[in-house]
Amino acid sequence: MKSTHAAIALASAVALLPVAGAAASTGQAPPTTAPAPASSAPADRPPAALTVAAGTTDATATRSAPVAVTTSRATSTTGTASAAHPRAVTTRPRALPSHAASAAPRTVSTPSPAATTRSTPTGHPAPSAPRPRNDSYRGATVVADLPTTLREGVAAASLDRLETGLAQDCGLPTADRAVWFRYDDPDGAGFVVDASASDHPVAIALLSDPKANVLMGCSGGPVLTASPGPTGPFWVAVLSDTAQGATTVSVTFRAPATAPAAQATLDPTGTVASDGKVALSGRYSCAAGATGAIGGGLIQGTTSGIATPVDLTCDGTTHTWHLVVSGPTAFAVGSGEAAVDLSACSGTACSHPRASGTVTLSTQG
Repeated sequence: MKSTHAAIALASAVALLPVAGAAASTGQAPPTTAPAPASSAPADRPPAALTVAAGTTDATATRSAPVAVTTSRATSTTGTASAAHPRAVTTRPRALPSHAASAAPRTVSTPSPAATTRSTPTGHPAPSAPRPRNDSYRGATVVADLPTTLREGVAAASLDRLETGLAQDCGLPTADRAVWFRYDDPDGAGFVVDASASDHPVAIALLSDPKANVLMGCSGGPVLTASPGPTGPFWVAVLSDTAQGATTVSVTFRAPATAPAAQATLDPTGTVASDGKVALSGRYSCAAGATGAIGGGLIQGTTSGIATPVDLTCDGTTHTWHLVVSGPTAFAVGSGEAAVDLSACSGTACSHPRASGTVTLSTQG
């Protein structure tokens, strides 16, 4: 809770002061090379997608579809977000979102999928089973509903150059196999991809356009979370390290956690102690099961101070909070501007209600 307290205290102090900022934009020079001659080959379009209904546990059904990726590598961090898809990606063990964070879309330093070749990873005997249909992003298994859990053997899967680059970017350079999934997120509500039930190390890559190799974020572990944002389609590559011989991937697509309900109020009066510290109070409530804390600050003319955050009881009922604000100089009887910030979290989903206003200060009676 100490890190949460520090964040709340800093947020409260900063919120009381004016902030100025400036934005910069960058341009990109047009290419200087002549365009390549048009190809006579037919357009690279994915075959019809196979829809997997919620609760389906067999991912070996035939499929074909394109892929897209988003990366985010550190535990519980926010990942990169493209201008076209400004989603935060968080990771756990993300992340995602994560890495968990905003950057322009980038091209991963690997050849385009059209130029890739596929082969059985070295050190493994040639598989007797046919290669999975979702061994390439063109055959990605489509996830239609949440939640959906898919299990499949990847012994006959392979790794192409695109996936090798993704494995490097996503923190699993030892990956030797990959399978693909696609989720369109039609409401832009965000989603979680959890492959922690797989029997070997995995990493997850999220792309918005696999053909153009646009990587959005990486998990750096078995769980990736895409925050709410624009709708898909999105392609998910599950990268596997099967060096120990285990080859079963288990992937669950589910909705992200919902931030707990929380609210806070600020009393219009406070008291000044003989040492110049100010006592503030108010009411709060936060959903049962959440973890909560509150902190705040006060400005009176040229005097300002902050309060050490305190833990809260989250049980769905209304309680009273008390904070003591102190600064480098003493506060005095009169009025001041106060603000308090509450943080209530359930897992990685958090609510941050604020209460602020003018407070009349008097001496303790």
